[in-house]
Amino acid sequence: MNRIPRFVMALFALTLLVLLVAGGWFYRAQERRLRAEAERNLRGISRLKIDQITQWRAERLADADEMLERTFTKDVIAGWITAPGPEGAHEILSWFRSLQKHYRFSDVLLVDAGGHTLLSLSGRTDPLHTETMHAVESGFHERRSVICDLHMAPHELSPRVEVIAPLFSKGGDPLGAIVERMDASHFLYPLIASWPTESRSAETLIVRRDGDAVLFLNDLRHRKNSALNLRIRLADKEAPTVMAVLGRTGMVDAKDYRGVEVLAVLQPVPDSHWFMVTKVDKTEVLAEWQSLSSIILALLLGLVIAMTATMGMAWQHYAKAQLRESEERYRDLYDEAPVGYIEMDSEGRIERVNRRTVELLGYGAEEMLGEPLWKFVVEREDAENTIRAKMAGLEPPNEALERTYKRKNGQPVPVLIKDRVARDSGGRITRIRATIQDISERKRAEEALRRSHDELEIRVRERTAELERRNRELQDFVFVASHDLQEPLRKIQVLSDMLAQRSGEDLNGCARDYLQRIVKASQRMRTLIQSLLAYSRIVRQESPLEEVDLNGVVSEALSLLEVSILEKNARVEVEPLPRIRVSPVQMVQLFQDLVTNGLKFQSGGEPPHIRIYARAVPGAGEAWELCVEDNGIGFEEKYLDKIFVPFQRLHDESRYSGVGMGLAICRKIVERHGGGISARSTPGKGSTFIVTLPKTSALTPMIPNP
Repeated sequence: MNRIPRFVMALFALTLLVLLVAGGWFYRAQERRLRAEAERNLRGISRLKIDQITQWRAERLADADEMLERTFTKDVIAGWITAPGPEGAHEILSWFRSLQKHYRFSDVLLVDAGGHTLLSLSGRTDPLHTETMHAVESGFHERRSVICDLHMAPHELSPRVEVIAPLFSKGGDPLGAIVERMDASHFLYPLIASWPTESRSAETLIVRRDGDAVLFLNDLRHRKNSALNLRIRLADKEAPTVMAVLGRTGMVDAKDYRGVEVLAVLQPVPDSHWFMVTKVDKTEVLAEWQSLSSIILALLLGLVIAMTATMGMAWQHYAKAQLRESEERYRDLYDEAPVGYIEMDSEGRIERVNRRTVELLGYGAEEMLGEPLWKFVVEREDAENTIRAKMAGLEPPNEALERTYKRKNGQPVPVLIKDRVARDSGGRITRIRATIQDISERKRAEEALRRSHDELEIRVRERTAELERRNRELQDFVFVASHDLQEPLRKIQVLSDMLAQRSGEDLNGCARDYLQRIVKASQRMRTLIQSLLAYSRIVRQESPLEEVDLNGVVSEALSLLEVSILEKNARVEVEPLPRIRVSPVQMVQLFQDLVTNGLKFQSGGEPPHIRIYARAVPGAGEAWELCVEDNGIGFEEKYLDKIFVPFQRLHDESRYSGVGMGLAICRKIVERHGGGISARSTPGKGSTFIVTLPKTSALTPMIPNP
């Protein structure tokens, strides 16, 4: 038997490698796609649930506030609390019964300012629950209607919620409160338990913190009688409910109360102590991916076998036929499904519809059977062509096709369609089975979100452009004005010097004093302009970034201050500093200004002592704190914001020279590097200036290019 040629083996190996790489990439891509789709659905459902609960709470409080404004409440009920009598009690209870019938309350109570029950529809005068008492006291304190937290009464089997409407006398003193009691299982729990799509594991949890544990407030899908009974300790950090009460929000991977891995969205419920966890099992989310992964692996294995032997190809064909028959036997839709179900024959005529389809479109089942499906579609011609092409095998099944159906009354309804074709033993398509889901709410939400996003984007662009233009004009004006002012100032100084030299002896004492004032004023003006120019150059110059050893930067800054350090007899200690990516020129100026600040502001009692050191920012491994510490006069920290503002001084010029620009320039340099600057100080004991810089800086453009 001849050996297989090497090029055939090489081609086989290359083909096999390509198949494995492509299959692996597709395998992972499908996993990411399905997970992203599940996350989008969970976030949307979570937002919907939060909005529903928030709206329900707001409506209950609004109803209670409206009730308090009624004349009957202010006059009859408030008067009866002050002077109770049988006739008034009968009238109040009659009004309570009308409230109970209209709002479906389980009971309505009238209590006094001490929380003692005066009247109730049930006739019970038991002491109020602790949660109810707290809510009554809160209503008196806040002087508004409040909602009591979920709680369980000893004689009741279901948790309840109570709305507290406080009553006050004309003088503003608490008189009592109306307590509207509702059974949570009649309205709140069904709202929480509902789910917009079919799911075997999805559920919504409402929890709150209870000491060192998380308390479940609603019954769970997979565990009965859990409301106000089930608790999970805060030490169970992998539980999504624990993550929620500890402040975490958004999408998380976690293990629920069953120990099952889930995808969950965590959100706090506004204006309450509740937290919502919307979750679904990972196995359900990735079920389609797992099925698809099996098909991918089967195809890869089949191709390898096909390349090695004809028997493998035959086996692959047989396996596909078996899989097709299995899928046809397995797939079925039930009449009571929560989504619409339609089955068509080979001509596209409806053979079967379920109850949800009839409710969605408003037709009777007998009106739809035997009719072509496209008769009920707004895009009638397109729908007919698509169905006929699908029957002919020219188009694949739809996974998520959006169509607009029309109800019997002519009203359009957007739907999401998923369909499958059925074949006979000869491979011919005999029918189409499709599910339809009403997506009206989603479409309205998408349109509202799109309009809001477009409006916000336009406003942001307009405001950003205006701010950039004004900032650019302001910086250009400062730079040009400061530069142009130097020339007339130099003339003033030159002419003043010439006048002093040529006519100084001829001037009397008063004239010489005026001349000296002119010279000093022009010198101060020159210093101000030069400081302003230096400040302007910081935000205009393009200084390249380099990875720099800050020890060398500090050495260069100290060499520029050598004369001042010797004159002051100062001692400067420099501890080892890190290497970071910064502008060397601006860093030299930064340390020069900070050290100059420490040399200048001294009381004169002892020589200046300056210490420069660095430390990593606690809890952030990507930033450094550079500290310059001195033993100078210090300042009160209430002036901390003022010292970094241009031309702001805390001391008189006669005691300490300068124009108040040094620290302003420091802050501008630090901000350009994406950092921040602050200080700690005690008057008479010195100051510590703290510069926080990222290890990898990027210069922030202060004036955008036009």
